[in-house]
Amino acid sequence: MKQISFSTVIGAHVNYILYGLVMLLSLAFTPIALLSVPPKDSGPVIAVFAPWTDMDSAIEASGTKEIFPIRTALAAIIDAPTLESRNALKHNGAIFILNGDLLAILCGVENV
Repeated sequence: MKQISFSTVIGAHVNYILYGLVMLLSLAFTPIALLSVPPKDSGPVIAVFAPWTDMDSAIEASGTKEIFPIRTALAAIIDAPTLESRNALKHNGAIFILNGDLLAILCGVENV
């Protein structure tokens, strides 16, 4: 029985490994690139909060409101019409403020 070395197997499949790696990276970074576009001057934003932050209190204290009734454990789609309201969200515990237009459209929010 002929022994097959690890380098022989990897060498024969290196193209498939590279193709798979390119696909994985493109699938992983495309949503991040779309959401990391800086928010417009007004409109919806995605506020991502730390796990220990009380989102309801932070949103209320910043003077903003949620525009979609369903949220994740760490993020919410929020109407932050001014730069001051976005800064207030960050001051009250938001870690990231992301562009919410695309996600709002995908979630069914009209008139974005």
